[in-house]
Amino acid sequence: MGCFEGAINANPEGIIMYFIYDANTLETVPWDTVVKHYMILKRYELSVEDLISTNWTVTYP
Repeated sequence: MGCFEGAINANPEGIIMYFIYDANTLETVPWDTVVKHYMILKRYELSVEDLISTNWTVTYP
């Protein structure tokens, strides 16, 4: 198993999380406010199996 897969599987939950943010938000809003108000566009929780099934491609939206 490759390095990336090993890192995901080393996580007790066996997932990796991807957070999609609006670039303008990150450029204009302080990070603590972004976190406090959970200002994300999309959150993905993916296992190695999920990534393999999509040929390691994560598409937004």
